[in-house]
Amino acid sequence: MASDRSYRQLRNIQDDDFSDEENNAFAPLAGQHQSGSKYQDRDQRATVQTHGGRSCGRGRATCIVLVVLTLVLCIAVVSSMARPRCSREAETTVPLHTSRPSNSPPSATTPTPTRSPYVWNNIRLPTNVKPISYDIFLHPNLTTDSVEGNVEILAEVVNATSFIVLHVKNMTITDVNVKKSGEKIEYKEHQNNIALEQFDIVFQNDIEEGVVMIMLNFTYGLRNGLQGFYRSTYETEEGVNKIIGTTQFEASDARAAFPCFDEPAFKATFTLKMVRAKEHHTLFNMPLNHTEPYGDNVLDVFQTSLKMSTYLVAFVVSEFKNKTYMVRENLEIGVHSPAQEIDEMDFSLEVLNKTITYYEDYFGVAYPLPKQDMVAIPDFGAGAMENWGLITYRKVDILYNNKSTSVSQKQRIVIVITHELAHQWFGNLVTMKWWNDLWLNEGFASYVEYVGTDHWNPEWQIMDQFILYATHSALAIDCLNSSHPISVKVESPDEISDLFDAISYNKGASIIRMLKEHLGEDTFLRGLKNYLEIHAYSNADSNDLWNSLSNSSGVDVKNMMDTWTIQKGYPVVTMSRVNNKIEASQKQFFLMEDFKPTEKNLWIIPLTYVTDKGKSASVLFENVEKAPSIDIDSSVKWFKGNVEQRGFYRVTYDDDNWDALVKQLQENHTVFTPADRASLVDDAHYLARAGLLKYTTALNLSHYISKELNYVPITTALGRFDYIGRMLQKTRDYVLYKKYMWQLTDNWISQFGWVEKDTDSHLTKLLRVSVLSFAVQIGHEGTIARALEMFRPWRQNGTEFNVNLKYTVYCAAARNGLSSDWEFLWESYLETKVASEKNVLMAAMACTSDPSHIYRYLYSTVDGSVRQQDVSIVIASVASNPIGAQPAWLFLQQNWEKLTEMFGTSSFAFGGIIESCTSSIASSVEEQQAKNFFSEQLDARSGSRSIQQALEKMEINVNWLEKNQHIVRQWLKYYSTP
Repeated sequence: MASDRSYRQLRNIQDDDFSDEENNAFAPLAGQHQSGSKYQDRDQRATVQTHGGRSCGRGRATCIVLVVLTLVLCIAVVSSMARPRCSREAETTVPLHTSRPSNSPPSATTPTPTRSPYVWNNIRLPTNVKPISYDIFLHPNLTTDSVEGNVEILAEVVNATSFIVLHVKNMTITDVNVKKSGEKIEYKEHQNNIALEQFDIVFQNDIEEGVVMIMLNFTYGLRNGLQGFYRSTYETEEGVNKIIGTTQFEASDARAAFPCFDEPAFKATFTLKMVRAKEHHTLFNMPLNHTEPYGDNVLDVFQTSLKMSTYLVAFVVSEFKNKTYMVRENLEIGVHSPAQEIDEMDFSLEVLNKTITYYEDYFGVAYPLPKQDMVAIPDFGAGAMENWGLITYRKVDILYNNKSTSVSQKQRIVIVITHELAHQWFGNLVTMKWWNDLWLNEGFASYVEYVGTDHWNPEWQIMDQFILYATHSALAIDCLNSSHPISVKVESPDEISDLFDAISYNKGASIIRMLKEHLGEDTFLRGLKNYLEIHAYSNADSNDLWNSLSNSSGVDVKNMMDTWTIQKGYPVVTMSRVNNKIEASQKQFFLMEDFKPTEKNLWIIPLTYVTDKGKSASVLFENVEKAPSIDIDSSVKWFKGNVEQRGFYRVTYDDDNWDALVKQLQENHTVFTPADRASLVDDAHYLARAGLLKYTTALNLSHYISKELNYVPITTALGRFDYIGRMLQKTRDYVLYKKYMWQLTDNWISQFGWVEKDTDSHLTKLLRVSVLSFAVQIGHEGTIARALEMFRPWRQNGTEFNVNLKYTVYCAAARNGLSSDWEFLWESYLETKVASEKNVLMAAMACTSDPSHIYRYLYSTVDGSVRQQDVSIVIASVASNPIGAQPAWLFLQQNWEKLTEMFGTSSFAFGGIIESCTSSIASSVEEQQAKNFFSEQLDARSGSRSIQQALEKMEINVNWLEKNQHIVRQWLKYYSTP
């Protein structure tokens, strides 16, 4: 699943405190016991009010108690006689059965110490029954938002059992039948465990080993959110409102569409029968088999799928149009969208065609399905979802319009498509056994997306951008004590949602790249091919991957990679010159200067280095007791570790080597590759923030940036300076900061200007936008004036200008134009049906400096004016505006209940909102107020890790100001003076 990074892509500035996962929702900070004590206090108050000041005699009190108990008992007896035995809800209190299958996993068989009415009381399903196939019948009514259906599940009883447990969520089961060898099996009762989203069927006698058929009828309402089987709407060119039914099941919402064994290891085949109106058509993971009449409607019957996990099942009912292409005799690809946008799918169809065949060669494994469809969904929570054979996308991440889609968004479209196609092998063909290894899906796809995009267009130099949008993003979050290991124990859906973050995606991608560089690409690909072939149509874990790579390389991959996956964080390597040797040591890197780890974590590091003599080499840092000692020539002036930042670690040096690196950058920075320059800037600033390097050294090193002309190091530097600006924005030193940044942008604007040339490279186009947008953000008068000159004719006459400059121009108008300019942008946003144009307008309006517009824009996210899929982007955009940071934080507090109700446990959205709204808090007073607020959110089911990280970042910000403000002030005074 691709996370939603649209906002950051628009800004084109790497913000070191905004992680991609775009995509995060989290569990509550406060425990349930607090909520319980609250209700207990309320009951005690009621008791006091009832008795008032009276004193009741002991005998009379006893009588009253006896009468009350007698009444309660009578009511209970009557209720039990009236209640149907086949429908017991979560409030049931009578215990039914306590046996469990003998072969269940340890984590799933631990009995709960308290008495339970359910035969199973663990979030994980027992393994006594395993599905073989599903035959699903669905009849959705898009007018009434109702769904009726039934499912026939052919399942294997592995061990004799007296019960079957599967998943059900937010639906009513209207009929239950279980058969074996055609004979009906009598059951005692069935019960709906709402808390665990499970459905228990309890039998009169044990079912012996063999095959059974489980038949369930059900009804529910088509969802209004962005999970399960939900409704989405769009408007045609004629202004007619259309409804579609679409799905999003990852991680645990297939159970909200049909009863199922909703865990990734329970793979099975799926056959879908869908009733639809004659004007609609249905899409499924597999091709259509045939259509037959069904009353006033029709019934689509689809081919049976290959074995796959429930979260990859998908279906769409709509009036969309499509375009298809036969790649070869047994593989058809297609794209689907509203009719008015179908021509904007041509580019994506081309990318799909070229990439799917390339991946077959790259992985050495043929694409196994007969078709691959891609669908543009009007309302979609993430960037895209890799459903096998039916990938669904947020519209802006698949529709390309050459008049309104910028070069950065065009790149984003290719990256999202190549990411989702990579999942067809990593995740779909071979699936993780459980969500603790989510990174096997997302980490691999997040690495391979760069491989696929580089194949699509090598001139984009996408591999140079890897460290910006993968490595730097993960390094920024994984140096927090509130981070988590790549592979981490999870049980509940809330905990699963926590994993969709920069660690699983970007750290996963970074350590895969590091391993590939260490083993060599040919050896690496042989291991991947072996892994895919051995575990095809099945499940695997990290150890299975390490075994395949070990077999192909002869290297003990598990021994090395366990140090990167089962412990959180990463090392900082100190490289010091001692005579003619480089001595190396390592320790865990924490951004919090005073934090001391409870355990001494160590890593096996493929340590690379380069010297000014051009020598580049690698040594495996695997024996901590005997750290590597590298011989160098006495004439070596400087050395630089972690060549092109291909490893997931930071490097620091002795003072003399730091001084030599600073001098070299000032004299001739092109001696280093762009990636090495970017990694030096990134490492230096983070080391300084952590108190491991003098801040003046970091600032002196990055001062060379005024001579820089490459996108990657400039964008890195802008991100690090942006952090300084956010810390100083409420201080008098912000003026000095802006003066210095104006000088930098003057240099770059003189180099790149406003006019796009035919000879400009892809990275130059990206850099121009990045620099000009940053100039508007810091109030650069010349840039703002030029942008407004371009905005006026566009507003008055519709005069077009360079599509890549739209965000810069719109942002300048929102920030420095008239109030009517912002109103015009708002009306344009509401009226346009072009996804990319809507996305740019949405981000640009957040630039406003008018408080009334800020609050109006924020509240548009909860009054229905902004689509739910875009709410988190709007709030994050406002929070990134220095003027909007405080209003956004207040808005979050005032609308906490609405937002938690809107997003539930969606990690992409809610966690991102928490992070963005708190990232600029840098005073001890605000920090304490935030702690008080978060501690009171007893009913929040999501946000725990995001809250922990937000609170940790606040403390870091406060410490930064206390320790570094005066140092930075003096440095800025010196360098901001003409």
